[in-house]
Amino acid sequence: MSLTFECIRTVLTALPAHDAAVRLAIGKAKEFLAAEGDPNLRYLGLLALGMLGPAYAPTVHDCRDVIAQSLGDADSNIQREALHLMMEMVDENNVMDIAGMLVTHAAKSDPEFANEILGAVLAACGRNVYELVTDFECYALLLADMARSLHCAHGDEIGRQLVDVGMRVHDARPELIRSARTLLIDPTLLGNHFLCPVLSAAAWISGEYVDLTKNPVELVQALLQPRTNLLPMLVRAVYIHAVFKVITFCFSVHVERLDITNKAVDALFDVVDVDQTVSEERKVSFVSNEEQDIKPITVEKDPFSHESILYMINLIQTTVGPLVECNEVEVQERAHNLLGFVHVVIQEIKERKFTDDDKHSRVKEHVKTMRTVFCQELGPVSVNAQKKVARPDGLVLENLAELSDIVSEDNTTPVGFNLFPSSSDPSFCRDKR
Repeated sequence: MSLTFECIRTVLTALPAHDAAVRLAIGKAKEFLAAEGDPNLRYLGLLALGMLGPAYAPTVHDCRDVIAQSLGDADSNIQREALHLMMEMVDENNVMDIAGMLVTHAAKSDPEFANEILGAVLAACGRNVYELVTDFECYALLLADMARSLHCAHGDEIGRQLVDVGMRVHDARPELIRSARTLLIDPTLLGNHFLCPVLSAAAWISGEYVDLTKNPVELVQALLQPRTNLLPMLVRAVYIHAVFKVITFCFSVHVERLDITNKAVDALFDVVDVDQTVSEERKVSFVSNEEQDIKPITVEKDPFSHESILYMINLIQTTVGPLVECNEVEVQERAHNLLGFVHVVIQEIKERKFTDDDKHSRVKEHVKTMRTVFCQELGPVSVNAQKKVARPDGLVLENLAELSDIVSEDNTTPVGFNLFPSSSDPSFCRDKR
């Protein structure tokens, strides 16, 4: 058998133009693949298929079922060679089919091999800015499935691709926000620190593309659920900012719906008490005791109704209010911003010195202004963007090579806040409270 394999190797590597010899070698390789009782022969059979050039790609595809079956082999070498062959088969016509099969198989594999599979799928699909991917709605679903994989440790890359696809592909955004919702409402994901970047990305998507969701109230519930206290503070800051975007959108739609007589405006917020100053947000009782009994089931039919708005305000007050005293400045600032905006809108409505028409106009203006802040579309920056910037007249660019002797590599590293912090950062999951 060893001699046979050496003959196969010689033919495939040194005699690729001799079709008859290659066909004979392929036949022998397939015999190796069929050797159920000998893992060494099965491995050599897979290795031989990997030596075939592009001209014999259909032959490898013909063995796809056997290769896929080898992914579950007890021998790790066979598993990895089978994975290598599967990835070699990937093209734009079958990428989603193969990727879906591999992700499903990863759920049944041991942690190490499962992450090898997920890493291979992410690398193949993301290669050259998703050159193989044609169905981005399907890919959005696949990214969410990868995040939910039991042993997933690729949260950084999954989160990055979720946001990147959202910024690049408009048609994928409805499916992205649906996928983000499924991730946010799943409380079991909150305890996995590898998935923190994914949840951060899902929260950002839910706020950025909130106008595409059918139920913003459900997003607010997911973003403010009690178990979010398990998240690192920087991720909670993204959650709170997403709530800010969602409530701004809901206010905007609700105010547009209100009757021009403005009676509905006062009726909505007659139960609101805003006598306190913005600096005392944590003490503000936005909603009366009677309205605090509103149940989630009452807001399911219309997320922009009177009850829905009051329910979200109450939820924000209860959950975000205590965070204005958080030691993490990112969380504290976003909590102040969110509560301050709600406070200003309600205070404007409760102001008695304005006529109804003026009051309604001022409320609409406040909401419209804040909504405009979040309406500017974000997109990816081209690697060639800097080249398109014209050099200002009179600017002289000196040779900066000499600086390398003056400034060390250590103190040239830029410092900044990362919206989706890496799970590899040792301080990523530190509780800073």
